[in-house]
Amino acid sequence: MLKLSFSRVGGLLLLLPLLLPAAPASAQQYNSLVKGSEPAVYFFSMDGKRYAFPNYSVYQSWYPGAANIAELPADQLASMPLGGMVTMKPGTALIKITTDPKVYAVSKGGVLRWIASEILARELYGMDWNKKVYDISDVFFINYKMGAPINQASEYSVLSETMSVTHPGENLGTTVTILPPIMPPSTNTPVVKPKGLANVSVSLSSSQSTQNQTVTISAEVTMYSASIKKLEIFRDTSATPIATCLNSLQCSGQFYIQSSPAQERFYAVATNVDNETFQTESPSTLTVAAVSTNLQVSLTPNMVTAGARSSFTSIITSNQMLVNSHKIYARIPGVAAPVLWKDCKIERTCAGSTPFYRTTSLFAQVLSEGQTYVSSDSVITVSGVTPKPVLTISGKPGVNQVTFDLIPPFGEDIGVTSISEGSIQNGAVLSLCDQACSLTIQVKTISEITAYTMVGGKYEKSETFEVKPE
Repeated sequence: MLKLSFSRVGGLLLLLPLLLPAAPASAQQYNSLVKGSEPAVYFFSMDGKRYAFPNYSVYQSWYPGAANIAELPADQLASMPLGGMVTMKPGTALIKITTDPKVYAVSKGGVLRWIASEILARELYGMDWNKKVYDISDVFFINYKMGAPINQASEYSVLSETMSVTHPGENLGTTVTILPPIMPPSTNTPVVKPKGLANVSVSLSSSQSTQNQTVTISAEVTMYSASIKKLEIFRDTSATPIATCLNSLQCSGQFYIQSSPAQERFYAVATNVDNETFQTESPSTLTVAAVSTNLQVSLTPNMVTAGARSSFTSIITSNQMLVNSHKIYARIPGVAAPVLWKDCKIERTCAGSTPFYRTTSLFAQVLSEGQTYVSSDSVITVSGVTPKPVLTISGKPGVNQVTFDLIPPFGEDIGVTSISEGSIQNGAVLSLCDQACSLTIQVKTISEITAYTMVGGKYEKSETFEVKPE
């Protein structure tokens, strides 16, 4: 049994040995861990290549306990070509690139799927989801590929993803990328940065819609160093682009839904100045539901003040409709995707009671024999001011130390409150609170501190404080 260690080289927890002249490989067991005299550990795959672990977090996602690591002679290790990098085991952690605020879940094959909201992150990974986020540097981000975003919890199963693979060899697929050798700059030869492969992602303003509505489709090119001369968005059943944007890394267009029920898929194609094209790996899917008179949603009362309760009921009135899934969603102003309000499983009548904090539309969605149906919207009108968290500075216990006190807003079923540096979209979460709490921070640079509370499906923001080192 060998002790695993990683060396820090150039800021990266990785040590890549130089390739030596090839030597005949012995009958080393495939799908096993190997190393040479250096601390770097590799996964030896069925393709006869070895794959490096970029850092300890990725290694631990596959081998959380003790593992057998075979130490090989240098010539035998060198006879195994370097195939690329091992990516994080699916379902075990969340990924964020250091230059991108989005948080991604990991699917089989090193596919990253953006989690559309913090509500979803908590639903999938628990209240401490933010402690399961790992930052990766740009150089290792290219070993992953983009997949469809996750807009509702039913689109991703942590357990299923984790169980989908047992060792890194089952996860390699075509996702590995061989890193180019790092060459020192030459005074005689200009350094040309390789263009590499572009990540072309597509997102929708809503993953669910109905006939006669309009959905916004957005495309973005990331992780690319050359110029993009054209970015186009397509519907997979048509060769005519929905939108075309020139000399831009971002593009958006409108899609008007003419029929239902249906599923529409969208992808984007980026063209660089050399006429090379890059396409979205995993198209985004829009579920178009048919509005059914057999679904009825009601609210009682349908006019309340902020924080007051209202009872809601969803009824399937047709006995001929087989129920595979019955859910109630809320359309909340300022929130792009519908928010899951209650999962009714396969109940034909579903009821509940919750406080409401802003004017909201509820609708039911039923999956029946492969078709998706929705009810008409039922609106509750809410008057008054939506409560916000109260953040105050209560003291300065030491040099460059500031203590913040937080009082969450009143009401029932108000979600977790976070005290963050910056905004909820790209800030670092400093503390999570379910009730009143206190936090002392060490001030190192000029920063903004803000509290955010999930109030009835939408974040509300406290007053922002700017703190400076003394």
